[in-house]
Order: sequence, then C-alpha cells, then structure tokens
Amino acid sequence: MITTEYDAVCRRLVEARVRKGLSQPQLANQIGVSWRVLQNWETGKTDVPFRFVPDLCEALDVSVHWLMFGKED
Repeated sequence: MITTEYDAVCRRLVEARVRKGLSQPQLANQIGVSWRVLQNWETGKTDVPFRFVPDLCEALDVSVHWLMFGKED
C-alpha cells in the first residue's frame, strides 16, 4: 500500500522525468532498469530501491533531498 509520503515521491519522479523530456524507456535505459520497473516505481506498485536514487537524481538533475522530501537542500 502506498503511503502519502511515498505517493509524493512517485509524483516527483514523474514530474522530474517529464520536465527533463525523457520517456520511461529512455530514463530506464539511463539507469539500467527495464521500463516496466520504472513504471512500477512511478505508479507506486513497488518501492524505488535506495541504490537507484542517486542514479535517478543524476539523470533527472534533481537532488536526493528534493526527490525524497520535495525540498531543496
């Protein structure tokens, strides 16, 4: 079950990907996962493993703090 906080992380992940102009397959390829895995993260079906957070942030040009908490450092 998705918590409100995790739902917000999912929304920020989608927001950052769209703002960057990347499709799910493009972002997934950049971080080394399948697009279905990324889709599951974005919809909250599965949690984003922490080991992928730095790669996501780098690919999306966002800080870990923003992705996880919605606030800049």
